[in-house]
Amino acid sequence: MKYRSYGFYLFILKGLKIIFINIFWALLSPIAISGHLIGFRRVTVFTDRIGHLAAEFDCFKKMKLLGLLPKRRWFFLAPKKRVANCHLLSYWQEHFQIFVNPALCGFLRILSLRYFMVYCIDDFILTNSGAARYYQINSAWGVQKPVLSLRESDRNYLEELLRELGIPEGGWYVCFHNREAGYSPIDEIIHSHRNTAIEDMVPAMQYVIESGGWCVRMGDPSMSQGPEIKGVVDYAHSYLRSPRGDVVLAAGAKYFVGNSSGIWILSSIFGVPCALANMIPVSTLGYSPFDLSIPKLLREISSGNYLKYPYIFSQQMADYRDPIQYEDAGVMPVANTPDEILDLVKEMHERIFDFVESTELEERLKRLYSTLFKKNNYGYGAGGSIGKAFVQKHNHLFL
Repeated sequence: MKYRSYGFYLFILKGLKIIFINIFWALLSPIAISGHLIGFRRVTVFTDRIGHLAAEFDCFKKMKLLGLLPKRRWFFLAPKKRVANCHLLSYWQEHFQIFVNPALCGFLRILSLRYFMVYCIDDFILTNSGAARYYQINSAWGVQKPVLSLRESDRNYLEELLRELGIPEGGWYVCFHNREAGYSPIDEIIHSHRNTAIEDMVPAMQYVIESGGWCVRMGDPSMSQGPEIKGVVDYAHSYLRSPRGDVVLAAGAKYFVGNSSGIWILSSIFGVPCALANMIPVSTLGYSPFDLSIPKLLREISSGNYLKYPYIFSQQMADYRDPIQYEDAGVMPVANTPDEILDLVKEMHERIFDFVESTELEERLKRLYSTLFKKNNYGYGAGGSIGKAFVQKHNHLFL
């Protein structure tokens, strides 16, 4: 009974807070209207998560450089305790007017709550219906230089950090990341189907090491321990881990091996190619033309058979975000195998080190996948492509 009463009081307090905010907004509306008329616009970047902090600012900057935005007095809010990576934010502060004072951010957020002085960017990457605009913007951007590049001070810091991590001078490395449940327990129930095991990446790590490189396991201390293999650095559990370290390591890697968890975008915005496994929803690809992706398979629970991709894309299933949606449809997302991840990494590695170009057959297989996308699919217009070995292995699922 005590907990029920506590929950009831929280509900009442939340309701009163909403009422207060709306009254305050109404009182401020004359100021908001005036600010709107003279061109002030708050851009609604979601700074709490690293993927959004990286991609949404990057998308907006590219739109501005491509001449796709009207002339406005743009500003952003990033209260200090709601920023996923303060060091990355410092890069964006060189390009935009960003307010960080919590009290000022609270005032400006209410002032631009709705209708006036606000520019909503939910369709950049967060959209739940239709294509994410970030794909289209990156396709329009093409192979131009990335917006961001490491400062000289950060390049020097990266060299020092690599030495302390045990990577020799002149050595190259690849970042690895697998999504786990510990990062955000509060919403894990709706993201659990995106999780993967670090053990599935071990063959790919061994391939990088045998090729002369090092592997840096990215993440945070809530994650499982990384594999104890010579050549693998478990940075996620290192005392050297920091926001600055996250940025410089991601920006300095040869490539990033990740999944649908957004930390790989930290590499992408610095122009680092990404090899992405276990992508879910199925219609999700890498954002950059340099990226390679392979999706999770979907298995029908009743029959045990894998669903064909033309069928998946003929349904809303290609864009399912919630585990309950898969459960209600009677299907189960199936993780990529260690061999599939290894093949993906080999293809990316060959692209970078051996300048291997795809054969006509491989390109045809990749185009076969891209033709499945419709305008309302999340990844429509993506410049990145699907891994060739995955398409060849599961070619019967693409026909």
